[in-house]
Amino acid sequence: MNNNSWPADIAAPIRPSAIWYAIAVVILVTGIAVGIAGGVKFVRSLLQPSLATLVVPGSATVEIDEPGTYMLCYEYQTVVDGTAHNLSQTAPPMRATVTDLATKQDIAVVVTSTSYHYAKGNRAGVSVFDFNAPGPGKYEVNVAYNEDTTPPGTPTVVTVEENVLGLAVGTLLGSIGFAFLLGLAALVTFIVTLVRRIGAKRRRLQQQPPPVPAYR
Repeated sequence: MNNNSWPADIAAPIRPSAIWYAIAVVILVTGIAVGIAGGVKFVRSLLQPSLATLVVPGSATVEIDEPGTYMLCYEYQTVVDGTAHNLSQTAPPMRATVTDLATKQDIAVVVTSTSYHYAKGNRAGVSVFDFNAPGPGKYEVNVAYNEDTTPPGTPTVVTVEENVLGLAVGTLLGSIGFAFLLGLAALVTFIVTLVRRIGAKRRRLQQQPPPVPAYR
């Protein structure tokens, strides 16, 4: 039989190309890298230092880089003048004000709706107030005991923290979601490539001419 009469696509490369397997692997590795990067950023956001620290009654100036929600936290495990203090996790009754130093306007300070606990080395605390910074700049934070509150015998420390709970959870969920989509894309790419190549090989086998019988 003349080989020139065979279907032309028998000699053609099988489609899709096997390079799509490598592309699927690259997509999968990218998804894993995104997930790991998100996890690292999540952990780092939980360990970042406080923006400011003050002893009640007192004030502190904090420089904020981005607008958003910030927290005033009561440190029940803290260090003051080199002395460690382990106090009750219940904050004493306090009041706080936050002033935008650029506009001299006071910013609303509200009791935190969700208690956020943190631990940073030998310090630990819980959120007690929230405020929303309208923009970057310097803000003065003042914290004092309520007028009818007798100051405790130990120092009360308040820190200014970013809203790491929302920031960290958003970062983690976003990274996981994006990594999941990339993993799904890699799986679909691999399966589609595999199925189509198997189909192409089967069609090639069906189009091959029958073997030439051997004569003795």
